[in-house]
Amino acid sequence: MRLRTITPWSCAPSVSGPSIFSLHRELDKLFGDFLGNAAAPGETTRQWQPRLNIAETEQAYLISAELPGVEEKDITLELHDGLLSLSGKREQKSEGKSINYHRLESFYGEFFRQFQLPETVQADKVEAKFKNGVLEITVPKLAEIKPAPRKISIKAD
Repeated sequence: MRLRTITPWSCAPSVSGPSIFSLHRELDKLFGDFLGNAAAPGETTRQWQPRLNIAETEQAYLISAELPGVEEKDITLELHDGLLSLSGKREQKSEGKSINYHRLESFYGEFFRQFQLPETVQADKVEAKFKNGVLEITVPKLAEIKPAPRKISIKAD
């Protein structure tokens, strides 16, 4: 199974012009601003989605999630029936001061991401590391089992 099973779409960056990813970011920003997805002044929590990078090597799928300001204790990573779920919460730190924001682009509150992993992974060997606000998840692939060459004897009638 290919990487497309764990990503919503696959697209290589275009040298000739903007990629689908930059279009997606611009549409998110446009609709986010228009529909009010950015927190309004005085509002501090809203569900958000951390930015992810998903890569593939011959041995594993590599997923990194940007979680600045999130503490390790506030992250939950679960794998159940091939679904990898990442959830948690980022709290806004308050020093007891009353602050009036004119624009708040940092998101606080709960987050959730979920991926269907291919059947060709070693679910019991998934590892995760959290350092400097980045969660790195390694999902090893199953080793391809190739039958060993063997000599077949020929019997005479």
